[in-house]
Amino acid sequence: MDFSEATYTFQSCTDCGETVCVRLRARQSFGRTQFTVADQGQFLWPAAEVLSQFLVDHGRQESLHGRRVLELGAGVGLVSCVALKSLSPVSLVATDFDESTVHILRQNLTSNQSAETWPQASACMLDWRFVTANASGKLSVNERRDIISRSIGALLDFDLLMGSDLFWDEEHTELILATVAELLRITDAKKPRCVLSFVARSDFLMSYFHRTLGMHDLAMRELAVENPAPVKVTEKIWTKPQPIYVVNLVLKSDLVAQ
Repeated sequence: MDFSEATYTFQSCTDCGETVCVRLRARQSFGRTQFTVADQGQFLWPAAEVLSQFLVDHGRQESLHGRRVLELGAGVGLVSCVALKSLSPVSLVATDFDESTVHILRQNLTSNQSAETWPQASACMLDWRFVTANASGKLSVNERRDIISRSIGALLDFDLLMGSDLFWDEEHTELILATVAELLRITDAKKPRCVLSFVARSDFLMSYFHRTLGMHDLAMRELAVENPAPVKVTEKIWTKPQPIYVVNLVLKSDLVAQ
């Protein structure tokens, strides 16, 4: 496979002037080989870079520092590595459902930690279908929380849930929103945050996304939007990439409680 290492640098646009550098190993091109949905996590996608830049620029303003972080669909781990260096998390667990991707993820987390870095981040497998399997059953919140905690090998006490580029089609949109809603319900933390970035791949998918939010008792607040510059295809043809959103998701029931 076409793997290589590269350094990604994020310079804060705020007065603090923070610079975060991350060294990552990832696949650099699709090439001619066949690949699966699982392999997609081994590439670096634009929404992960947008979310990483957002964390560096606005992490303090959005009160994201010093939290217990859980990332869904972390892939090669860019967002988690940036969070580790810029948000001073109390704990950080990066997850993906593919075993080979988790192996790369773990390597990247390790290579971006130093003796002074706290905490020591961990990487583990987590299948979203496993999270939602008992969501509507007879198990209590504590029982459901314990099941997920045993699966990831860590306490399910996150107060910052993150993810990037998880909405590929209707199936993934339904599954990830159901997963987010369930995790927000069962985490052993008060007022958890969920910050996601995604590409607006089509009007149809975005319409489905907004409808599905309500089905899972979720409300959305837009935090940022990135409109990539047009890309030159030929001398006469340019293509305009889809916008990339950074949003905050919260349970509607939590809004009412507040």
